[in-house]
Amino acid sequence: MRSAIRGSALILGVYFAAAGGTAGGGAGVSDRPACSKLKSDYLAIATLGFAEIIRALVQLEAFAPVTNGSQLLRGFPYFTDTFMPFVIVGICIAVVVLLINSTYGRAFKAIQRR
Repeated sequence: MRSAIRGSALILGVYFAAAGGTAGGGAGVSDRPACSKLKSDYLAIATLGFAEIIRALVQLEAFAPVTNGSQLLRGFPYFTDTFMPFVIVGICIAVVVLLINSTYGRAFKAIQRR
């Protein structure tokens, strides 16, 4: 029984990840015509404006049953001490530094400079 629950949770997680990726791609495609000729600071300002529109839609009361309105996520786990977030950040920084200094990181740098 537990393996069936884990399997269904995994499938549900994959579906949510796919839906999130599709929604993000759709947002990018809808943002592109307005921002295709913008550069530098203006592109950043337009992207922030688009993000504010999305945030306002999420907090709209009409979508409250789906998005939970301004309450956002309920029951989201949080840290009880202040040490653990620093450990997680340190691990993330170490992974990024190791990636940058690896052969894959040098390939990323070569592609970026191209």
